[in-house]
Amino acid sequence: MKKFCILFLLFQFIYAGGFTQEKDQHMTSDIVTAPENWGRESFDLPPSFVPDFGFTGLEEVRFAPGWDDSTNAQFWTYTFAWYLDGDINLTKQHLTNLLEDYFNGLTKTVGRNNRIEQEKIIPANAQFTRTDTSVYQHAFEGTVELFDVFFSHHLIKLRIKVKENYCSEIDKHLIVFSLSPKEFHDEVWRIFDDVASPKDCQALQQATRAH
Repeated sequence: MKKFCILFLLFQFIYAGGFTQEKDQHMTSDIVTAPENWGRESFDLPPSFVPDFGFTGLEEVRFAPGWDDSTNAQFWTYTFAWYLDGDINLTKQHLTNLLEDYFNGLTKTVGRNNRIEQEKIIPANAQFTRTDTSVYQHAFEGTVELFDVFFSHHLIKLRIKVKENYCSEIDKHLIVFSLSPKEFHDEVWRIFDDVASPKDCQALQQATRAH
């Protein structure tokens, strides 16, 4: 538990670059709901480690209980959502570029804080296919290979499911990511059945009253 709290503080420092007055405006939103034993954090976008992110909004992160335990099946299992201002054309290539930039910035920044030699941090490599099997506008599945600067200090491959929706009534875009190193057929993915996010404009407006 102590290790988990330390990691949350590290996420807060890295993502937000310190707390701001604007950040407080987002804290009553509840875009992603998860069981009580999941860790949670919220941060303003763009993140401090990707200054040219290109969008403004909010990121919400939910960590599975075993996220920080390498002996647990839930290791590196978590979900995060981007609640963005305006619409974006989320193509497969655009998604790939966004995730690679995001994880490259994150791993380099955390690596410096953990005194890991920068040349050891291999650039992230993401690949996606479009599935479109949900009620969302677009759905993707893919992988991202990145250097694990938090725990193992080795290369790790994360499987990712992505669902996104644009709400024209409030000109907001929601992208939800679910991640785990486990294969998609592994039972660990059932844990995301207990994680929910808005599936239409009305639900999104109700979940984000603070915006």
